[in-house]
Amino acid sequence: MFALLVSGRLVQTNFVQSTEDQRKFMIDIPQAEGVNHVAVFLTGESPFPLGTGGQIYFAWPDSQNKTTWRLAGYISNDKPSTIFKISGHSKSYSDDTKSYFAQPLLTPTPCTQTAKIGILIESLETIKLMSK
Repeated sequence: MFALLVSGRLVQTNFVQSTEDQRKFMIDIPQAEGVNHVAVFLTGESPFPLGTGGQIYFAWPDSQNKTTWRLAGYISNDKPSTIFKISGHSKSYSDDTKSYFAQPLLTPTPCTQTAKIGILIESLETIKLMSK
């Protein structure tokens, strides 16, 4: 359903769905220290259920390998793709960021250069409120 494009790399479609919350999907961006922008998009395989979309979160582990998630944008059936900048974010996270991705979906990797993208399926109403 989802895909990730990092410039100069093959498209990634290997998002992992959470077994604890079926609304959460996550993917790693290995060797992310040289990545400036990423694109997240619907593959066209299946649309979102009516009235829903996907909040996109970005995470970069800090020096203690703690993952902090930040809202980056959203996609929906009416807005099936988005591009956002990730460079420079590795130093800007604080510990008080609220996130729906507080618990990792996958076993954390020891590499601090692996960023993560999370997608949380939400109602379009909630997405619009959080986008303000």
